[in-house]
Amino acid sequence: MTYKQALEKIGENIVADAKTTLKKQRHGDKLQFQGHIATGNLYNSIKSKINGDNQITFDLTPYARYVDQGRKKGKWAKPQAIKEWCKVKGIDQKYAYVINKKIYEEGIKPSLFFTNAFEKNTKKMDELIDAYMDGLLDELLE
Repeated sequence: MTYKQALEKIGENIVADAKTTLKKQRHGDKLQFQGHIATGNLYNSIKSKINGDNQITFDLTPYARYVDQGRKKGKWAKPQAIKEWCKVKGIDQKYAYVINKKIYEEGIKPSLFFTNAFEKNTKKMDELIDAYMDGLLDELLE
């Protein structure tokens, strides 16, 4: 396995774990499938690639950070985004202001869908890189 292949594998694992978490979010005591998937835009946007410096980079839709990290109270969400979410969820758009007001007053709880996937795979990343380096060293010593 080349170094780039090892990095690609790690990126694929992070993407797969993040997508799995998005699909299976807990709400209280219930495990809710399709938990954070409304339009599928976030789910479909999660991609990894290896740049020219052999670093893993990730592409996600801009609002992914609010789903992952949540939103502090005292900030309004974009009204158009809330209206679109209501439309997708089958909620009358007249409730968009009330939903946005609740976000303003209480914030949005973080899901950590990406943070947890990244941290989980950090240990695997160290192991893969160590295995690659061991293999490289063996080749040099032969």
